[in-house]
Amino acid sequence: MPVSKTQTHSEFAQSALNLDLEFTQFARIAEELERVSILSEKGLDKARAFLTELDACGKRIGSGMQALANALDKAREQTEKVASAVSIRAVEVNQRQEESQHMFERLRVLGDMARTITAAVVNLKKTSDENISDEDRALISAQLPEVNAQLNVFVEEARKLAEDAKLKHMVELERSAQSLRQSIQAASNRLNLFVKQNGSEMPLH
Repeated sequence: MPVSKTQTHSEFAQSALNLDLEFTQFARIAEELERVSILSEKGLDKARAFLTELDACGKRIGSGMQALANALDKAREQTEKVASAVSIRAVEVNQRQEESQHMFERLRVLGDMARTITAAVVNLKKTSDENISDEDRALISAQLPEVNAQLNVFVEEARKLAEDAKLKHMVELERSAQSLRQSIQAASNRLNLFVKQNGSEMPLH
């Protein structure tokens, strides 16, 4: 006597429920057969009817056990397929995590270097504003091309990082790299303006 199927039950669960119901039915009929008196004709008829029911129930139990075994095999196959897909996805997740960590490490290193060189630009300007000798001022001016070249390298690296992040759909990283590029570019522009105002012949980019 199969139970009605519902959307919440898998094939395996439905088979198990049906089989459990048949076991319960079999046990109940067996108890009734044990209790019935076979001394009378009426009692003997009941006993024969119980035996017929038990035979039918036993056949259903056999079929139910086969259905449960089939459902178990199918569930095992589905689980193996899911496990295989999970393994592939896990590799993809780990690869993505490694890529993300590598990209953010690039951003961190670039940011640290950019802050260092930007601070150097600020110090150069402060020093140049002080009352220093012509020799020291000439030394500062001589350092400007190297500083500006480093800033240009950082601008380009930030641009490449933003492009790489965009290709890998790392929106947050792309936004951070763009912001860093703009900050470095602003520092470079300030340096170029400073050079222009101080009459340096260093070529501007």
